[in-house]
This record gives sequence, structure tokens and C-alpha cells, in this order.
Amino acid sequence: MPARRHSPGSLWSALPGALALWLCACPAPGDAELEQGNRAARAGRLADAETAFTAATKLRPTDERAWRLLGEAALAQGHLDVALDAFTRAAAQSKTPTEARIGLARAQLESGDAGAAEAEVNALLAVAAQRAEVRCLQARLLLARGDADAALEALEPALKAQAPSAELLYLKGLALLAARRYADAQSAFDATGRAAPASAYAAWGNARLAAAQGRKADVLLYLREARTKAGPGFVPADVKSDPAFSTLLADGELQRLLEVP
Repeated sequence: MPARRHSPGSLWSALPGALALWLCACPAPGDAELEQGNRAARAGRLADAETAFTAATKLRPTDERAWRLLGEAALAQGHLDVALDAFTRAAAQSKTPTEARIGLARAQLESGDAGAAEAEVNALLAVAAQRAEVRCLQARLLLARGDADAALEALEPALKAQAPSAELLYLKGLALLAARRYADAQSAFDATGRAAPASAYAAWGNARLAAAQGRKADVLLYLREARTKAGPGFVPADVKSDPAFSTLLADGELQRLLEVP
């Protein structure tokens, strides 16, 4: 069968569709940087992820996702100024900014701005009270105020509604610890470890429980475990400023553990 020949008219009429397919196949500006950042984040290379996401925001300054991913990478490393700015910009670029506002409230809490975090969490409770992440934020605020019972109450709907996440179980443990219910706190931290064996949450919880009970050797053991599992997310300055470990800060072993490599 002879090859099909196109008339000049049919050839030109086919070009716009072919051109559209070609354009769709071409990556948009910032796609490569976003993919590079995602790969780095999955591999635990948070500094590389932050660099890639920063590049993506320069190429796509109105992209909510690019700003939100930058905020997540920065927050995981304790780069709070970058995280606050990134989540604020992400929220401004979205008509439904729930994810960005959850990130912003987390960054505000980490930076010690309880007033701003409370306002953000109250706004989130009005539109997304069913979200476990929102309940976790509410519980963190209540724990910061010293209201362990209210924190447990805030977590209860999320604990009942789904298979509890490691963060939910960890916060439950912290609330029980604050209430001096040590055996129940230990059970919650054990459940945290089973829910997410690779996470540092259980190690953090067990370190705090050991500190409350005066078990120095166990504090050091669990902090070493937390450092190994958290990687770049382990910020020595956070441990030094944490009241849970204040009585141990003069200990030489703890000081060596907290030395910046």
C-alpha cells in the first residue's frame, strides 16, 4: 500500500494539534526543581530539598505547592524565618489554603509566637476540625499552656476517627506525661513506636519520660536514638531550650551529644 500523502491543507490543519501535544510534553518552568526537591526530601537530604524548592519558587512565584514544599523543608530543619515566609506566601496563592495554613501554624508554634498560632488554629478549627493535623496543633497549644486534660480532650476525636498517626500518639503521651500518668504515657509512646518505627517521635517521648523520672542513662540513650532517626531534624538548640531536659544540661555526656557535628 502506498504511503499516505497529505494535501497541503490537511498537513497544516494537523499542525496545531501536534504542536499542542508537543507543548504539553515539555516540562514547565520549575518542574525539574520540584522533582529534584521531592527526591531529596524522600532521601532525607533536607538541605538539598530546601535549595531545590527555593529555586522552584523563583521560577514559579505564584505556585502554592512550591512555596508550601519549601516551607516544609525549612521547618523540618528549624529554619523558622524561611518556613514562616514560605507558608505565608503559599496561603496567599491558594483559594483553599488549609494545607499552607496548617504549616504556618506549625511554624508559628515552633517560633514561639503562641498568639499568632492560636489565631491560626482557631481559624482552622472553624473549617477543618476533622483534620488530625489541626487537632494536633490544638493539643500542642494547650500543652504549652499546661492544660494536659484539655489537650487529651482535643486529641480524642482524631484518635477515634482513624488509625492514629505517630504524632497523635506522641502528643497523647506528652499529655499523659504532663498529667504525671507515667505508665499510661509509656504505653502511648510504645504505641507511637509501633505505628512508625522509623520516626523519632517515640524516642523523643521516651527521652522526656526518662527525664521526668530521673533516669539519666535512658535520657541519653533515647536522645541518641532521636538524633539518629531525625537526622537534620534534630536541632541541638531545641533540646537545650526544652524544660524537660533542663536539669541535665550540665552533664558532660549530654553536652557532647548536643555538639554540632
